[in-house]
Amino acid sequence: MFSLSMRQLAAGSVLALGLSGAAYCQSSLVFPTPVSTLVTTAAAQSTGVSPVTFNGDVIWFFQGYNSGVCFQHDGSYDTCPAGLPLVDGVPQATVWNGTLYLAYALHGSHQLVIATTSDVHLQTWGYSEPAGLFVGVSPAIAVLNNKLFIAYQENQQDHYLGMASTFDGVNWTSQLSSVYKIGHAPGMTYFNGQLVIAAFCQCDSHYLDVYTSTGSLSPTFATEDRSKTLANASNPSLAVYNNVLMLGYMQNGQRYFQTTTSYNAVTWTPAVRQTSLTNGWNGLGLAVVGSTIYGVYESQSAIPGQPSGSNQFAISTTSGVH
Repeated sequence: MFSLSMRQLAAGSVLALGLSGAAYCQSSLVFPTPVSTLVTTAAAQSTGVSPVTFNGDVIWFFQGYNSGVCFQHDGSYDTCPAGLPLVDGVPQATVWNGTLYLAYALHGSHQLVIATTSDVHLQTWGYSEPAGLFVGVSPAIAVLNNKLFIAYQENQQDHYLGMASTFDGVNWTSQLSSVYKIGHAPGMTYFNGQLVIAAFCQCDSHYLDVYTSTGSLSPTFATEDRSKTLANASNPSLAVYNNVLMLGYMQNGQRYFQTTTSYNAVTWTPAVRQTSLTNGWNGLGLAVVGSTIYGVYESQSAIPGQPSGSNQFAISTTSGVH
């Protein structure tokens, strides 16, 4: 498997940038202006994108134009595996015991779907639909203590934060909060022995809310940061590099991305506006491969010959933090 940092072109509706980890500074996570070559591709819905590291590559998943589960990883084409149920929102991904897991809401009913593959070429997939689990769009997925966890917005009017877990990928336990209400498409990652969940507050101002869990399905409220407001479909993304927790998101009421970092998931640095990431849409996805940090997002630039509303994909990598 090749390293994406060596690629200059990519298909799809995503822009990816790499930052050299050697120069990384916790207070100034900045993506410089990329040099991009844009290519046409199969269309994508404007729902965001979810990157994951698998077998040394960055792979990003998105909802295809006909609501299929689609991904890119080799810089030249889209793949939409046949046989997987249709999706509402972004399929979010993690790796557990060498297997790639996707979590997403089934198109229409919002039944939770768990899709899996151990195929390094990502050609052979299976899936399951855990009984009784219905979720808002774009549930988050992560691993803690060799156990798979899902964090999601309740698929009801109250929009409470829900969590579910499994030891074996088959038998699930779930629980809804009776206190915490969140927006859809939360982000979640493993960080220093706990799970960290980021979501926008289900309130008028869409403040950034952060929760943590050491394995309980009843997460602890960590912080509400009123200096950071997330867009309604921002798909906040979390990743970890050198024991630093990183968050990427779209600013509420604006069309630009911001990043912030933390050592403890409670106190966050002032947000840095990513002025080089233009024509963005939905969230800024983050992923790490070796010493490179990737930012991934949809570009609203039009694609000649593609259906109306489809977004353009591009990829670029760079070194250094400015």
